[in-house]
Amino acid sequence: MFRQINVRNLLALAFGVVLAVLVLEVAGRVLPIRMGFGESLSYLRFHPVLGTEVDPTVGQIDYKNNCVDIKSIAINSAGMRSARDYSLLPDPTGTRIALLGDSFMMGREVSDGEEAAAVIERRLTNGEVLNFGVPGYGSIQSLYTYDLKVRDYAPDIVVLAFLEVNDVEDDSDTITAAAGWGSLRPVFDANGELMTPDPAAWGLNQNQSFTNNLHRSLRRYSYTYYVIDQLLIKRIARRLRLRGDAAQLANSYAGYWWAKDQGLLHAGVYESTPDPVWAQAWSDTELAIERLNQLVTSDGRQFVVMLLPSVGSSYSASLPQRYKDVMGEELPASIDLNYPRNRLRAFTKAEGIEFLDLNESFAMYMQMHQTRMPHFYYMCDGHFSPVGHYVTGLSLLDFLLRKGWLSPASVANPEQYETDSYMQ
Repeated sequence: MFRQINVRNLLALAFGVVLAVLVLEVAGRVLPIRMGFGESLSYLRFHPVLGTEVDPTVGQIDYKNNCVDIKSIAINSAGMRSARDYSLLPDPTGTRIALLGDSFMMGREVSDGEEAAAVIERRLTNGEVLNFGVPGYGSIQSLYTYDLKVRDYAPDIVVLAFLEVNDVEDDSDTITAAAGWGSLRPVFDANGELMTPDPAAWGLNQNQSFTNNLHRSLRRYSYTYYVIDQLLIKRIARRLRLRGDAAQLANSYAGYWWAKDQGLLHAGVYESTPDPVWAQAWSDTELAIERLNQLVTSDGRQFVVMLLPSVGSSYSASLPQRYKDVMGEELPASIDLNYPRNRLRAFTKAEGIEFLDLNESFAMYMQMHQTRMPHFYYMCDGHFSPVGHYVTGLSLLDFLLRKGWLSPASVANPEQYETDSYMQ
């Protein structure tokens, strides 16, 4: 009898667990409570010079995080974000524009047709916009993307989209090491020579083991496992990592306030008197832009650096409180949110490089439409929303027309760009 009761209880318990899991799985897919369940599997692969690149064999990707659920992002056979392939030889009667940058330029957080490249291309009567944006890219990677890939397509215009909040740190092995990303990107050595990525870092970064691949698959397809991972597994793993890594990090970067907390790492770019680490990062970034400009202009192409704002994004908006929480004091006066903008403007002017500051365009759009920040960003993610891409695309188009790099005949309704009515 005792054994029968035990078996009966175990069966009832098993049935209850299965029922609870089924209810949770259904609820996680029906109710708006998923908070990142189903995050995308990697669509990047290792590149011996660039570190990573979009895998051109994937065809399309889906991307999901706490903010967005993008069902399909088209990737062409060259690894660009596009539903179509482009011939190497451009149409001699049209204009070909190449866009370089990171996830902001790729538009990973918006659906096909909403990214800045598509916004521009729809308005060209005879032209193409090639989107070479790759998540995580810095200026050094953009330099070699142009050299290894973009040149083959002979664009008329090359645009480097520069994200002020993290493109400088992406060119520093020291800062990315502090972030725990390893040596998975090219950097310059002390003599300005290229140091290619460490292939071993790719395996460490991706952790391509059976158990980790199983963990990722379960996290992607099982809401129950996702909840357990969020509530329990992540916390345990974080505590285990902190025992060794945090102490080592504190010793390695002692004296640098930006290394005291992962949430402060980006903020070093706003330091108006950069410490030696950030000073070197700025120097390498500017060297990459200078070399990119030399390559593009030597090919007979037009080149412009387009500054993507972060002022008003979730990161800059929360920085004062984050700094206070970590450091126990108010944000110092030396932290200037306009420092990257002003420095890049001065650098491009000194080098004779065209510069487009989207801060001005965003401010104009806000004034015309009486909107408030963060209309251009997802607050829970920080990337551009469709509105951010829309304003970026139209602003770049207006700039190219004003510079005479595009003829009025190549743009639909060019008269609207003679005033500010294109922002309406």
